[in-house]
Amino acid sequence: MLLCAAFIFIITSCNTGSKSYIFKSAINGNPRTLDPQCARYDSSSSVIGNVFQGLFRYDADGMIEKGMIEDYSVSEDGTVWTFKLKRGIMWSDGGDFIAECTAEDYVFAFRRLFRPTTKSGRASEYFVIKNAEAVNSGVITDLSELGVKAIDTYTLEITLEKPCTDFKALLTLPPAMPCNEDFFESTEGRYGLAADCVASNSGYYVHTWSYDEWSNENNYFILRRNTENDVPENSPTGINFFIDPVNERKDFDENVLQVYKGKNIAEITELCSDYSYTTHENEVWGIIFNLNSDFSSLDYRLTLANHISFYSENEIFSSYSGAIPDCVAVGEDNYRKRAGDISINRSSAESDSIGALTSARIIMPNDTELRECMGDIMQSWQAEHSFYCSVAELDADDYEKRLASGDFEIALVKLSGEYNSPYAYLNDFLSGNQKNYSGFDSKKFAHIMESALSAKDNSSAISYYKEAEQLIIDSAVFVPLCTEKQYVFYSEEASRVGIEY
Repeated sequence: MLLCAAFIFIITSCNTGSKSYIFKSAINGNPRTLDPQCARYDSSSSVIGNVFQGLFRYDADGMIEKGMIEDYSVSEDGTVWTFKLKRGIMWSDGGDFIAECTAEDYVFAFRRLFRPTTKSGRASEYFVIKNAEAVNSGVITDLSELGVKAIDTYTLEITLEKPCTDFKALLTLPPAMPCNEDFFESTEGRYGLAADCVASNSGYYVHTWSYDEWSNENNYFILRRNTENDVPENSPTGINFFIDPVNERKDFDENVLQVYKGKNIAEITELCSDYSYTTHENEVWGIIFNLNSDFSSLDYRLTLANHISFYSENEIFSSYSGAIPDCVAVGEDNYRKRAGDISINRSSAESDSIGALTSARIIMPNDTELRECMGDIMQSWQAEHSFYCSVAELDADDYEKRLASGDFEIALVKLSGEYNSPYAYLNDFLSGNQKNYSGFDSKKFAHIMESALSAKDNSSAISYYKEAEQLIIDSAVFVPLCTEKQYVFYSEEASRVGIEY
């Protein structure tokens, strides 16, 4: 998500000296919907991020700044947030629909998010809002009892059940985008499913959405300026997103695309000498054990973890000992600088033995360059403990299915925070989270995470997150290997925006 935020900023800040410039890029896969309250973390984010604007947004440095608000205040107990909205921000669908974006649009959006009939898979992320969970479960049917109210046309008030240090970050995400009720009703159940069923309160609206699942051609989004709203000087007049182009690298070399994400070490080495680029190191690779298998034994996990090392330092992968990358912040504070590095202590294993356990199944994605590292780890296990592994390198769909079903003993996984907060990385290990593939279930961990969210200040939150991160590492639930550096290259036509996390 940090990369996505950076990418969106680049799009809206290009300066080529030409007012007729069209920014062209690629996205992976056709979004199921552009309805912010229902969209998942997928290719929809790039489109939604340029069509909608929320109360807050990320700046070029990955820090949170004001979005559609002039100002805001928070009550002394941290539970009542009051927002003063900018005036003159307009909705447009590129046709006849034009309306001002007001506080009521946020009220309607949050009511939609929690309404049981919406069936949003992301509603639970916002249950910190007063009565949200009760509305979502149907216990409360009067939506006026939800803690989101329009005080007047330009004043929005959100009341929380308790303080939440991540609340500003949550308000940058798609589910917290506004929704105009009149436009929503006019789509007659097709909101977010077609170009003419999406209205924009940002700098661009969806002009065309073309997709044919049986064809590799003519699959694209065309975004054009929402002329009702101001955009930075010399911003592009439009954005074209090509869905799964046949040869993305060739298109980039031929200047059909202005942005390209490097795929492998050889390619990145070549491109670095010819193009401007930025890097983003916001993903952590590591090994998880399935705690619903023989690896419910801490001794077994620690015994193998003692022989897990990362040997393959290169331009993309760097050895790392934590679960939260260096770029992540808590409010205005960099987490890692304040919390310090993680210390790995494996001495709690009672023995250096895995008993009668002699083999296990490992799954990993087939498009990673970490095969060699995994081979080294397996050779170490074999030499030290006569422990043998069968490895399945799987395509994305099969890999996700195996993880979700628990059909593995050991897996190579990547932690990718869905927003810029330690919570977004560590919540993958909370019981009940769909991405808790290890099956980790710790009341202590859950309590620490809850304490971090409701901490009185950033310093306290950082201390709790450090404790939670250390618990995951010490329990060998997640054994970190390395961070992955992503390279984004820009053509000569596109302005380079310096983004460092």
